Amino acid sequence: MRGPFSFTKERKQAIIALLLEMAGVDKHFDAAEEKYIREIANQMDLDIQDLNTIRKSPANYPFIVPKGEHERMTIFYYVLFLMRADGKILPSEETLCYRVGLRLGFNHNMVMDMIAVLKCYLKEDVPPEIMLKHVRKYLN
Repeated sequence: MRGPFSFTKERKQAIIALLLEMAGVDKHFDAAEEKYIREIANQMDLDIQDLNTIRKSPANYPFIVPKGEHERMTIFYYVLFLMRADGKILPSEETLCYRVGLRLGFNHNMVMDMIAVLKCYLKEDVPPEIMLKHVRKYLN
């Protein structure tokens, strides 16, 4: 199976730890960010106890970049959409998102384009075709 459900429990926990880092980078953990992280954790079959354990010691869940492009893109989308969950994108969030995108092995221009798209659609749903249009430019 592809996507987040094929991740090991350790990878899922590391992704949640990464999302918690993103949510806290602006020093304000918004209720919308919490809801988003809980939804992702739930999709990954992690319960509230797992989430609380990760929250207490996020350093115990080091993030290792997966080899597969689909898995890396899934993680990047999680980070991108969390960044805008509270209806604003602060420079600290943008910087961390950029660093995560590069760490995941994505092209500088693609990462910047994806961040720009989310800034344009801050208060509304991003049309999937818009996201795909920007990703396709950078596919090999």
